[in-house]
Amino acid sequence: MNKLTFTHYADPMPCPRPRVTSKGTAYMPIDYQVHKEDFITALREEYGYWQWGDSEQKKPRYKLTANFYRTRDDGDLDNLQKTLMDVLQRAGIISNDNQIIELVGSRHIDKTQPRTEFELEQLPPVITERKRKNV
Repeated sequence: MNKLTFTHYADPMPCPRPRVTSKGTAYMPIDYQVHKEDFITALREEYGYWQWGDSEQKKPRYKLTANFYRTRDDGDLDNLQKTLMDVLQRAGIISNDNQIIELVGSRHIDKTQPRTEFELEQLPPVITERKRKNV
């Protein structure tokens, strides 16, 4: 099985709700966009622009295990995970975050060294027997 591990040294940022302008256009806050771009750049520097995983599988499935070390005790775990999954997709590590079928996460406090540690593991393919339609 293939495993990818990475640590990003920055205070993890939960995915916020979109903001809406007075004209009705939705956007994400600038600090969140900058955080994601920094994370994506770090991943691409380490792993390049290629999609990770077994190319033999049409739609690989993954298990994502993540530990978020924040400077403050706030931010929902699910929104921290959402940020990470968005980064993995935008960096080209996975093609779609719906390929992550198992998710394990925890949130901690570390005021001296905030970071996101994760392991992405490709799971073996599921072999199913196709049912034939009776005609």
